[in-house]
This record gives sequence, structure tokens and C-alpha cells, in this order.
Amino acid sequence: MVVKVNKIISTAGRLRLKFSSRVWRRAIIRFLKYGGLSLDLSLIKDEELINRISRKKESFIRWGDGETALIFQQSLPFQEYNPNLADCLIQLLDHRYRKANKVLLGVPEMAVKKNMYKALPLRKKRLWFDTRILLNGLFNGVQALGDAFLFRPESAIDKEKIGRLWSNKNLVLVSSDFQHFFYFEKLYSFKSLIHVKVPPANAYFVVEETEKEIFRLIATAKNSADTMVLIAAGPGGKALGCRLVSRGVQVIDIGNFVTWKLKQ
Repeated sequence: MVVKVNKIISTAGRLRLKFSSRVWRRAIIRFLKYGGLSLDLSLIKDEELINRISRKKESFIRWGDGETALIFQQSLPFQEYNPNLADCLIQLLDHRYRKANKVLLGVPEMAVKKNMYKALPLRKKRLWFDTRILLNGLFNGVQALGDAFLFRPESAIDKEKIGRLWSNKNLVLVSSDFQHFFYFEKLYSFKSLIHVKVPPANAYFVVEETEKEIFRLIATAKNSADTMVLIAAGPGGKALGCRLVSRGVQVIDIGNFVTWKLKQ
């Protein structure tokens, strides 16, 4: 998988070098304008995705442009590049790894459905360009993938259906803001809720300490088998999720779900 990803990254890098040339700039803009690549995946419907997470106890981790940037060795404002983090993220792209650890990967629908990508404005096409190249080289129509925007404001899933994911669970909420705890406490039902705080930037650099704290909390829970970890910690949270699922813990990567809800 690493060799395959590196080959795709090398190809994308060469395309970006050509982008600086006026002639190639025009060619790639044309490529972006008309959709680019053959990738055209069908995603699991949101209702089915929720059922698989709640009934089959599968984990859900989302992929976005930030994760793509990190494996392309680019730093983000909220997460510096780190080769070990990039390796963790590459694991998520491996179908065998996800199947062995009961992980559903969420990918942005606009980046994997050809007609949706084609309809995007040029600025958005550029944003998702590397992600589309990466996923085009790795995925095919037989892999079960969800929509990474399940927890975004534009998602059609209402609060009650989302709440089915963690009803009757002992929740561990990992985020940088304690307000997230109060939001969940006010609006959702669950067996118990504990908040684990991580820094708002570079959460990957405290991933070992965070993992230890989560397992310390799980060990003290009355019904540890009912534990679910909700993570809102950027790309570092994805790496944390990989560590947890490999040890049998169910994880949902909720991203900025609470932050968006608090702003509404």
C-alpha cells in the first residue's frame, strides 16, 4: 500500500510542477474543468451507514483534503507534517486494514462522484485535485465507503438519527473544547459521558498520552464493552482512531460536528 501511495504522490507531484508552466497550467485547468480522471464511486446511503455503525459496531473515520495534504508531506495550520502520522493515515486507505479492524472510511462525495466534481467551481476543483488523484489510484466500486460529510451542516440526517449512533453507550469525547461536553450532555442520551481534552493544534503529538488516558477511563467503566470514542481532533484524531480500533474500541470521527452545531 505504501509503495502504491508513494507512486501516486510522485505522479501528482509531477503534475503540480507542470502546473507552473503556462501551457500545462491551461491543460490542467481544462482537466479540472471537465471532471478529470475516471473515478466515480457510489457511497453507502447515510441511513445504511448509521445502521452499520450502530448495529454492526463498525467504526467510522473520515478522509478529507487535510489528510491528503499530510501524506503529500505538506503541513497544515492545525497539524504539522510528521512521517509517522502520514504512515498512520496511509493505513486507512488500505481496504484489508479497514476490513480487519471493522472501519468504514468516509470520503467526500464531491471528490469521488464524477458529475459532482465536474459541477464544482474551479477553486473547489483545485482544493480536491490531489484527493481525487489519490483516491482514483486506490479505490474501485466494490469498496464500502461512506460520506465524509455525514456530520456536516449540509447533511440531511437529523439530530435524532445521529443520536442513535451513541445511545446506550459509555461515551469518551476527545476534543479541544469542553463546550462539546455540555452540548452532548444537553441534547443526547447515553449511559455516561467523559471528556478528554487535546490541544487545538498538533493533536498527533500527544496521541500516546491521549490513548493511555482513554484506556485508563475504559478500565474504570462498568460496561467497557459498551464504550464508544467520539473524536474531534483533526488528522491527529484519525491516527488516534487507528490506534483505538486496532485494540477493539469502536470509534466515530465526528470532526467539527459540535463546533458547527454550536454556531447554528
